[in-house]
Amino acid sequence: MKQTRVTRRRRKAELAQDPTKTHETVNIPSSIVNYNYHARGVDILDQYVNYYMFPHKSLKWYFRIVMFLLEIALVNSWVLYCDTQEKREEKTN
Repeated sequence: MKQTRVTRRRRKAELAQDPTKTHETVNIPSSIVNYNYHARGVDILDQYVNYYMFPHKSLKWYFRIVMFLLEIALVNSWVLYCDTQEKREEKTN
């Protein structure tokens, strides 16, 4: 398994053997690094959906799925709108 080195983990100064070194080097598998790189969109989508969550109080299971898909479609359309507005502003400036 391929390893990738990362030096961003912080340690508490009292736990470190040398108090001046508060960072430690950690080996992370490349599959974890790859997942973290590609899963950002999923995490951001979950964050946006949770800002204005529609209450899914329904006894019908398919209604919950339809509402969830509608929420995802709304978030995706908002993201696309923001991207196109930024590109328009760049062209006009």
